[in-house]
Formats: sequence, structure tokens, C-alpha cells
Amino acid sequence: MLRSRVITALMIAPLALAALLLLDASAYVLFIAAVLAVCGWEWANFAYLRGWSRIAYGLLIGLITSFVPPSAWWLWISLMTWVIAGYLVLRFPKYPATLRRPTPILALGVVVMVPAGLALVMLQSQPNYAANLFLLLGLVWCADIGAYFTGRRWGKRKLHPAVSPGKSWAGVYGGWVITLVFVLLWRVQTGLFGLSNWKVELFWLLMASGMVFVSILGDLAMSMFKRVRDIKDSSQLLPGHGGFLDRLDSLFSVAPILVLCLVYGGLV
Repeated sequence: MLRSRVITALMIAPLALAALLLLDASAYVLFIAAVLAVCGWEWANFAYLRGWSRIAYGLLIGLITSFVPPSAWWLWISLMTWVIAGYLVLRFPKYPATLRRPTPILALGVVVMVPAGLALVMLQSQPNYAANLFLLLGLVWCADIGAYFTGRRWGKRKLHPAVSPGKSWAGVYGGWVITLVFVLLWRVQTGLFGLSNWKVELFWLLMASGMVFVSILGDLAMSMFKRVRDIKDSSQLLPGHGGFLDRLDSLFSVAPILVLCLVYGGLV
């Protein structure tokens, strides 16, 4: 399992990074829209769609991402969506019947996936895009990888077994520590780090800590939807990982909120 995960990651990650860093603005939007179209196709399974209706929903997600102008409103909608998702995750396995109804699930998919895509488009328009993209991906990857390995080694006390039996508090702490180290190194590498203004560094560590828990929320929320639908993976498109949703769940939650902090909080 681990071997196939690593092989798939080594094949996909360089291609994705090349696209995110090298494509011009128009091609960039089309790339993001194409990825989200696949995610939409996977999400449609949560709403019990099949065949062409499932494909149509995926295309709809891609088209919305392609043609809707990026706006801070999408980021605020995303923030409210993840607050609601957090409430549902905390209450699980008690959940409203609407989570089994196609229409609310399909609407929820729009406000989960589209803001993440538009957040990346907004981020690309900023002058320090490469550094901030590295920050975004590093936050998500460090939280995920740190949680995976520390959870496997020391994970006895489970985080929320009703949603995800494999996740543990040890994984949370491990991902948190590794993420904080990454953020400090990112600050040093970008030339922004300075102990003379310790309040700024403390702020960045607090923001990074918040992003870790937002990342975990995205992961748990996706696990919750899969539990309600009674499936293990969103698809089998990525050997060892499941589907695109299984790999991008944390990015969906972190990207809009981080971009909201960076772009509209004046941090870029």
C-alpha cells in the first residue's frame, strides 16, 4: 500500500507542480477546471448519480470554475461551508437526512470545490505566487505526511473513530509540529523571518496551527461523506490513494481560507 502510494505520488506530483508553476493564466484556469471536473465526477457518486448525469455534474463544476470571476465572496462562502462541515463532523454519526439527498449534496459540492479552484486562480495573480504556492502545498503536505507517519507509529488514541478509524491524536500532534517547522523554514527561506519582531512570527505560527486543523477538517469531512455513502474511496483513479478527492480534500479546505488570509489580509 505504501509503495503504491509513493510511486503514484512520484509520478503525479512533478506533473502537477509543473502545471501550477509554468502554465500561463488561461491554461492555468483550464488545468484547475479539468482537475475539478474529475473531482466533480467523483463527488457526484455521493449523490448517487450514474452514467451521463455523473459526467455532466463534473463538467458543470469545471465550467463554473472556468467562467465565474474570482471573488472574495467565494472565499467567505467557503469559510461558512467549512464551519458547517465542522459542526456536522463533530456530531457524526448523527447527521441530518439531507446528507443522503442528492440536491443538497450536489449544491454542497459546488461550494466545496469551486472556491478552492478560484482561490488558486487568485493566488496565481499575486506577485509572490511561487513562494505562496509552496506555502500552501507545504502546509497541506506536512500536515498530511506528518499525521500519516506519526499516527502509524504512535497512534493509539483515536481522533474520531466514527468518521475515520485510522486517524489519531498522535497524528494530529505530529502533523502540527512538522507543519510549524516547515513554516519557520519557509519564513527563513523567503527572507521574512525575524526574531526582532517576534509578534509577527508568533502570528504566523498561530495561523499555521489554524491551517493544520482546517486541513484535518477537510480530511474528516470527506471521510464523513464517504461513510454516509458507504464507500471507502472516492474512486480508484490513483493507485494507492483512491481518487482525486481523497488526495485533495485538505486542499479544498485550506486553499480558500489561506488565500483569504494572504490576499485579503494583506499578507502578500
